[in-house]
Amino acid sequence: YNGPAGLRQKAEHAHNAALLLAEGVRMAGHRVEGGEGRAFFDTLKVYPSSPDAVADIRTRAELKEINLRYYDDGQAVGVALDDTVGPQDISDILQIFGCRHS
Repeated sequence: YNGPAGLRQKAEHAHNAALLLAEGVRMAGHRVEGGEGRAFFDTLKVYPSSPDAVADIRTRAELKEINLRYYDDGQAVGVALDDTVGPQDISDILQIFGCRHS
């Protein structure tokens, strides 16, 4: 049992990681659902900068053995984070999305 403080800490960790990731994928030219606001908690829906980018993202994710969600419309990619995500995970995901500086 983590208690209220422990649960809050885990939630804040996941949310902060999502904020960092969102900023990185925006800098790589992609659009995050919800715009600049904080309309997400720990899960991002990313619209890649070009229609072909989804296939490239999927290929890089598979090479790194990272599971992402690919929406049926073929235009968006979902990323869900939790309290176990670390700096290397964020760096890997940013690389998957084509961010050159992670």
